[in-house]
Amino acid sequence: MIILAAALLAEVVPPKPIGDPGQWISSSDYPAGALAKAASGSTIVELMIDTDGRISQCRVDTSSGSIELDATACALIKARGRFTPGKDASGRRIEGIYRQRVAWVMPRDVSIPLPATPESLAIAVDVDSKGLVERCDLLEGGELVAQGAPNPCIRYPAGAKLRTAAGSDGRPIAYRIVMRQSTEVTAR
Repeated sequence: MIILAAALLAEVVPPKPIGDPGQWISSSDYPAGALAKAASGSTIVELMIDTDGRISQCRVDTSSGSIELDATACALIKARGRFTPGKDASGRRIEGIYRQRVAWVMPRDVSIPLPATPESLAIAVDVDSKGLVERCDLLEGGELVAQGAPNPCIRYPAGAKLRTAAGSDGRPIAYRIVMRQSTEVTAR
């Protein structure tokens, strides 16, 4: 029985990218806000590929440390990524998962613009007792989003799974996460 199950699993074909995923994001895609903050790092995303080969969901599995870089990675991959759908042992199209790493390295030939005034972004994420995101609200920074910065709430869509939290009695509780990111330039 175990051998049969292993043989069936071996025949499942995962989704495959069409073209080179390394070409989906280039240094010219570096977000201006991330440049201004000299943000860098690696984002690892997990993509849900539907039976038509389209990306139906992008979830940040490992953050670069920058909400803007992470959101940009998902937005660009969803816009540019194309896949051949996965197939089951019978050759039928199936949904599948594909993971991709995006290395955000500051371009060398770019001068970093400094903000003229302090900037900040803040979001609140409400999570139910099962660890599912109920909603995400932008608390501060709406003007930055209006100027083209990605909305950090893109990273926390309704229904996304986060960790559960427990109250003092050990039972699961609903909770709120407030995240703030700010940039200020001062003389030294």
